[in-house]
Amino acid sequence: MRLIMVLKEHFYPGEKLPAKTSTWSGVPTEKMIELAKKHNLEYRISKESRTTRMWVAKALNDANLTSKDLPEEVGE
Repeated sequence: MRLIMVLKEHFYPGEKLPAKTSTWSGVPTEKMIELAKKHNLEYRISKESRTTRMWVAKALNDANLTSKDLPEEVGE
């Protein structure tokens, strides 16, 4: 795999794709879980919190929800 990446960079310099950022970055996992429960979405729960977060984010994305759908906090 590394060889392929080196060859691609050699023959096609500067064609590296930008990294995607999640629409859920900066949103606490608890808020994401609350939103998923509010919309009755199904997601997996894992022993690892990062894995659970990934499954919750996938469920929210599949339901076409974004971080803008979170309710605004009072006092912010």
